[in-house]
Amino acid sequence: MSERIAWLSDQVGNLTVTNIEDRLHLVLQNVAKEQGSEDERGYVLHFSMTHEELGFLIGAHRVSVTRAMNSLKQNGKIAYDGKSLIITHIPKELPTFF
Repeated sequence: MSERIAWLSDQVGNLTVTNIEDRLHLVLQNVAKEQGSEDERGYVLHFSMTHEELGFLIGAHRVSVTRAMNSLKQNGKIAYDGKSLIITHIPKELPTFF
């Protein structure tokens, strides 16, 4: 139960970040740490999430998620390897908001 409350607190905290790109990057980092595998490039997600699904998680429209994903890719914060998504630059401790 307390694990679920902590997860929900993190999700609410992610929504307090006003920049869509930053919110998306935080959500991707959290998903990668929970569901991804770590290698020398960062955390690798071996499943895909649609931009619509990501938009639901961060409270943004699909088009905004597409723009933010492109920006994250240009800035080297994410990369693609086939159908896998690589999230780089993940700090050891993700910020907490509560």
